[in-house]
Amino acid sequence: LVNRGGATGADVLALARAIQEDVLARFGVQLEPEPVVI
Repeated sequence: LVNRGGATGADVLALARAIQEDVLARFGVQLEPEPVVI
């Protein structure tokens, strides 16, 4: 995920968590984040 607007760090993390939860619920796959924070 890349923040190219006015989102906060908390917004980006919340979106990442929501994506992880949705993928797990739909496909039974647990995504493992490999964040590069700059």
